[in-house]
Amino acid sequence: MTTRERFQIALHRDEYGNLSPELRLVSDATYLSAVAGILFGAYSLGSAHYRAFIAENRHTMFENPFDAQAELQRSLGQHMARGAFKWGVRLGGTAFLLTSVTTALLVYRNKVQ
Repeated sequence: MTTRERFQIALHRDEYGNLSPELRLVSDATYLSAVAGILFGAYSLGSAHYRAFIAENRHTMFENPFDAQAELQRSLGQHMARGAFKWGVRLGGTAFLLTSVTTALLVYRNKVQ
């Protein structure tokens, strides 16, 4: 069997439209890593911003406590989204690159699952 035939077998969908085990490995690893990155990034940047908001006494510059809460919620949401995107892309991209290269090398060396 040639290398081209092995890649065609490993990178196909079956008659029901399901991914091959190799493609499923790559997609699952990428998805789980991206979700882990999103959770980690949102928590890390959000909690750091919250601690800085309290430590710098930024809430005292508002006349009304509700204005301070609204500003904290707005800026906390922005920082959490920024961290989630940054870490989700980093971890998801790294996992995609690692698993796709590893799977391609396994198929090339005829170690198809």
